[in-house]
This record gives sequence, structure tokens and C-alpha cells, in this order.
Amino acid sequence: MHDSQQYSYHTFQFDFSRCEVVTTSGTSELEPKVMAVLELLYHNQGKVISSEDIFNQVWPGRVFNASLIQRAIALIRKALNEQAATANYLVTYPKKGYCLKEEAAKFSGNRIKLFLLAISVLVFFVVGVVAHVYKKQHLVPMHFTSLSPLTHKQQNAFAFSQNRNANEMLFVKEGDLGSALWLKNGVNESEIFNTPQKITHTFWFKGQPAFTARNNHQGTDVFVLNHLGQANQLFSVEYLMNVAPKSVGQRIYIAHLNQITVFDDKAAKLHIFSVFENAKGVISFSVSQDLEKVAVLTDEGQMRKAVSIINIKTKNKERIFQDVGNYTSLDWHASGLQLLLAKNTQLMLLDVERGKTEVLPYATNKTITQAQFDKHVDAILIEHTHLNVVLALKSVNENPTTFKRIDLAGANLMPISNSSGDILFSSDFSGEQALYRSRNNELTVLAELNKGQHLNGFAWLSDNAFIYSLGKQLVINDGNSVKQIHSLSHSVFIRQFLPQQNTLLVHQLINGKTYPSTLSLDSFEVTQLGNEQASCVTGDDNGNIYFVENNNTIKQRNKKGQINTLLTIPDNRVDDLLSDGEDLFASIKKAEGYMVIRINPRTAEFETILVDENAILAGVEKQGKFWFYQDIAVKSSLMRLY
Repeated sequence: MHDSQQYSYHTFQFDFSRCEVVTTSGTSELEPKVMAVLELLYHNQGKVISSEDIFNQVWPGRVFNASLIQRAIALIRKALNEQAATANYLVTYPKKGYCLKEEAAKFSGNRIKLFLLAISVLVFFVVGVVAHVYKKQHLVPMHFTSLSPLTHKQQNAFAFSQNRNANEMLFVKEGDLGSALWLKNGVNESEIFNTPQKITHTFWFKGQPAFTARNNHQGTDVFVLNHLGQANQLFSVEYLMNVAPKSVGQRIYIAHLNQITVFDDKAAKLHIFSVFENAKGVISFSVSQDLEKVAVLTDEGQMRKAVSIINIKTKNKERIFQDVGNYTSLDWHASGLQLLLAKNTQLMLLDVERGKTEVLPYATNKTITQAQFDKHVDAILIEHTHLNVVLALKSVNENPTTFKRIDLAGANLMPISNSSGDILFSSDFSGEQALYRSRNNELTVLAELNKGQHLNGFAWLSDNAFIYSLGKQLVINDGNSVKQIHSLSHSVFIRQFLPQQNTLLVHQLINGKTYPSTLSLDSFEVTQLGNEQASCVTGDDNGNIYFVENNNTIKQRNKKGQINTLLTIPDNRVDDLLSDGEDLFASIKKAEGYMVIRINPRTAEFETILVDENAILAGVEKQGKFWFYQDIAVKSSLMRLY
């Protein structure tokens, strides 16, 4: 690729080194591989480049995957504000490839320049007047369809704030010894400050990073970083702040209980700005610098919430909205006509003049603790709280070793490896469940689920092909595209693929009960292994199948179809049952936690395997390697909705 600097294309600026597309309405960040596709097209303007050629240059050495190209083209078009059907810049030539239209030659000459300048000024003036009138009469439509991580680092991140004056964002990450303040500048991220104190909120003061931290007296210290990265304390209060401060010029607004207080940096004094006498507390607030108004979300008790608008100059207060529910944040839109509200897993727009709300079409199963409009592009920045589950591939011998670790800031589940070492697993870190492949630490989305769909297990069929269940539907993918979709009469959960028989081991759901079953991929016939409800079906390389009845009795079904009791675990519950082809491994749930036992299926003898206290068995591989669920906790992740 070329050395990437800023390049002009029509009304756009492409910064390939920073992975940014600058338009007249703001800046869009693209993933490095997507930007590489755009760079290739830019340096070959006017030429039609096939999908295969694009893939070979951007993803060299990998098996061709058309979906990666299609996704990259879609993201580039979104950054260029155009649709495929009406594309003016990036054109699709069916069965041939893609072409970035060549920019017309630029004409010079003082008279032409002056004429164009005059026309531009006139157009700018007319558009400004029309936009001003339109802004007064209409609400801004919101159409967001895509969700992506806001930070590259997927560990626990929270308390974000955006610099109004530059494309910068602060966020916090917790460490072993305290808290770390991180700065995101464009696509670059770096730690800029750490402290043993617990950082609770971030904000910007006079264009400089600022934050709040708990002190040893159960109060809050407020700091601003100078140009050397040193923290200077602005002031301290004798209480804990539950809401992030907001700054305007020399003033910093803070909330405590049912009042908002202002710190004047010039006078170095605190004074009360407004009190909500009938409210239990302030949940969130937002300052509109242009309108000189403050919007405040308050808790009125008994799950009632209210939104009020305060005039900064007159201190007049007007309640514009009230509702029942778990509202967590609000933020002004740049137009001043709308407020963005977060309620549980929903995003809502509140019409300031009419007091009416509209739910944004945004699908997530995660609680939104903070949401605000991006100040530089047409997007919404979101903080999710989620269940975080890390996948760790470890040995459990005398010298435990971690071979692989997957932490996507979400519930990462059910890892399965193929003979090449590729890992198939599911995660919901993007907001919805998706099926991922990890190959040499590079992640690929293999299947994205639509709203309301549930991923009911999956398995490798070969080194490239895989199958997954969407309840009553089985989907087979050859590694490049969906090859077959088969409908069943009952929902099934895929547990394992038995290649010798070309058969799946599944749990069949009938009348709310699960029955271990086999599912032939030749005929798609489903056969129950027994008449009793059971779970945790698995098989070995010798043709035996195992499952668990009554949560603690392990049954064996041999090749002749005979079912025998192999082992009963008294006083405990079998959480999962897995096989490495020879031995069985059971994850046992005890009153004080989990343990793993190895079972010899020929003798029914078993032994306890020592594992970490906070680890749960997730999978078994050859050569004594075990997958574990680790670091299971409720954490936060930062996302961009655009």
C-alpha cells in the first residue's frame, strides 16, 4: 500500500494513516481492513477491481470470503453517505467488481475561482437560512442501523466523555492497583493517567481532560490534567457524586442528591444552581451551551422519572416529561429540539416542545447506562453493562499454562476447535448474539443473528464448514456462504458432531422438556436416545454416547443401543459433561463452587482435577487442554451506534 496521508476526493478527505473519512458533516472512523479496501480503490480510480483481487491484496494468504468484501463496501458507502442503488462514487459492477469513480479534472483560473467562490457563499447563505427555518419547524430524523465497538481495547471500559472541540474521548479502565484514564484520539488509544483512587467520572474542562475520584474521606475530588499530564485538583466535596460533571466555560456543573451546584473557577467558589424539592435525586443532566439551558432527569420516587428544562440566565424551570421506568441518562441533540433518553435497553428521543417520545429502532439485550450524541459525526455513543465471560484454553498439569484467551467484553460461550486450531464460539458483545471464528488471533463474524433469533448451539463439520441451530432451523455454511437451511418439527440445541456417522448429538425440545437425541445429516431424521428427560449429551470415539439424568446420574448408551448407569454423583449436580474422545470430563456444581472430574468410561473410576476457583469447564481438547469460562462478572463496554 502507499504511504497514507490525507487525500482529497470530491468533497471528502481520506486519511489512510488514521483510518478516517472526513465529510462536510463530520468524521467517520473505519476499521483498518475496511480502510485498506478504500485505499486500494482510491489509488485505482476509474478501474473495476474484482472481489478476488481486493481480497488477495487486503487479506493475503487467506481463503476467499465474499462476505468480508461485501461488508467492507457497505461500510465505505455508509461513510460516503450513499446507497448502492444510487451510488455516485463507489459503483458495483455485477459479476465484475467495484470501482471508485475517477474524480473529474480540476479547472484553474482566477475568474472561475472567484465565480465559484461567490456561488459557494450564496449557496451557503441560502442553505443556512433554510436550515435555520427547517430546524425551527422539524425534528431531526434518526436512522441508525449499525453497532460497533467504540474502543479497540475490549476490557472493562466505562465513564466516557467526548471533547466538544476535538475528536477526542476520555474513558476509564479499572486496574489491579486503581483506575486508569484513557484517551482516544481519532483511532489511537493510550493511557494518559493512573491513580490508586477510584475514578468515577470523566469530563472536559477548558478543552483539557478532567475527572472525579473518590477520596479517603468518602468524598469526591475533582481534577484537571495539565499539558504535562499532571493532575491538578480543582475542588473537593464531602459527598460521592453519582452523576458526571458538565462544564461550560469557567463553570462546572455537578449534581448531588436533588440539587445542581456550580463551581466557578474564576472565583473558586461553589454555589447552588437549582434544587428539585419534590425529587429524590438527580439521575442525569445535560447542558446546552448554545441555548443556555440545562435538561435534568430526576427520580420522583416509586419508579417515576421526570425531565425538566432550566434557563441558565433566569433559573426558570419547566417540567416537560414524566414517565415510569428505569431511565438512566439524557443528552441534548445539537438542534436543541430533542433529548436522547436511555431507558433499560431502549433509546428514546424526546421532543422538547411537545414532550412526546419516540423509540429508536435499536436492538440490544444489554442495559444502557449512558448514551449521548456524538459531537462530530451522526452517531450515538453508548455505555453498555453486560455479563462478561472470558474463554481461556489452559492445561491443568503441575505447571498450568494458558494457551489462548478470548475476551470480547461480552458473554463468550461454547468454544469448539477444529483440526487446524480455528476456534468457533458465540458472543453477544456487539449487542446481539453472533457466531465468531478465531484464527491466529484474528476474529471473523461467521453469522450475525437478527432481532428475536437465538443461537442454539453449533459445531464444525470440517476445517471450514460449520452448522448452527436457530431453534427449528439448521443452517449449514461451507465457510463462504450458507449452503443449506433445513426446518425441523421441534427445536434442537446442537451439542456435538460425530463425523464417523455424519450425525449430530442434540437436545430436542418437546413440550418444554429436553431429550438427548441423534440427528442424521443425511436424512435429517431425529431419534431420541431414551424416553426420559436428560441433558449434557456427548459422545466418544468408540461409538458410545453419554448423557445426564436427574442432574447427577451419568448414563451410557453403547453401540448396541443398550443404556446403563455409569456413575451417580451424590449431593452435587453435573453442570456439563464433555469427552476428549476417550475419557469423560464432568463439571460438578457444589455448594461452594465448581470442580472437574475425569471419568474412565470403561471402569467408571474417576479422579478430581484441580482447577482455578473462579473457572467453569467450557470444553475439552486433545492433549490435556481444557477450555474454561473465567472472569465472570458484570462489566461495561463502549459502543457506537451509527
